[in-house]
Amino acid sequence: MTRLNILIVDDSETMRGILRHYLTLVGHIIYEANDGLEALGQLKVEKIDLVITDINMPNMDGYEFIKNIRASSINSFIPILAVTTQTAPQQIQKGREVGASGWLAKPFHEDAVISAINRLAC
Repeated sequence: MTRLNILIVDDSETMRGILRHYLTLVGHIIYEANDGLEALGQLKVEKIDLVITDINMPNMDGYEFIKNIRASSINSFIPILAVTTQTAPQQIQKGREVGASGWLAKPFHEDAVISAINRLAC
């Protein structure tokens, strides 16, 4: 498996910790942000291979964050996995429309996260 630089964007420190734990165990390098605004700043200074983002966050929600990434000439290609409690079909469709590459419902199992990342990173 390829080692990836992954940016985890979630206002829950607990959720970031769970994802960090799973992903560092398999060798990925993790960067973290509390919301979309903070994450956009990180994308300007770090080389990120994949983004995992929550949808419901303060300051800039996941939909706006994804739109901003897709509008960027430098980062528009980055795979984005939305990991969220939002599972209604219209919310998933909105995620696709703004540019999410994949969608994973919380709560999730470690294997589901690893599988989704492997699928998106290839």
